[in-house]
This record gives sequence, structure tokens and C-alpha cells, in this order.
Amino acid sequence: MTQADVIIDGAAAALQRSNEPHYAQDGTAISRARLAEMLTLVTSSIAHRDLVPMIERATQLGAGRDALARAYVSRASRQHVTSLDLGALFRGGT
Repeated sequence: MTQADVIIDGAAAALQRSNEPHYAQDGTAISRARLAEMLTLVTSSIAHRDLVPMIERATQLGAGRDALARAYVSRASRQHVTSLDLGALFRGGT
């Protein structure tokens, strides 16, 4: 089993526990395929230090975008951030 399989298994289990109807409606195979696609996007964004593809993808997922924003605000409000490096948000940024 690869590291990606372990991550996808964990994420799939979390989706099942969420009891969200749309995940159950999509089925396990489709949900796992979407998780694999998202993992590929995340790892590629990290490797290339380019978050633009992640941002573009998030703008296509209404519910996902809202959940991501809520999670970010929740976590950001718990700790003080001394500075933000916004360079990674721009293509070619360092």
C-alpha cells in the first residue's frame, strides 16, 4: 500500500463518517477518485510551490470552498500569525 493509498483511505473514511448525503449518493468509487485527484493536485501544488491550481479548483467547488474558508478562519483565529508569505500564491513566486 502506498502513502497515497493510506491518505485516500483515511479521507474516504472521514467522508463516510460525515454522513453527508451527496457523498453517499456519489458512491465510494467516485468519492475515492475525487479524493485521489485532490491529493494529486495538493502534492503537485506543494512540489511546484504554486497554489494557483488549488485556488482555481476551489473556485469551482461551492460547498468545498465554503468549508475550506470556515476551517481556515477557525484555525487562523486560534493562533497569532506574525507574517504571511504571499509569494506562493503567485506563479513563479518563491
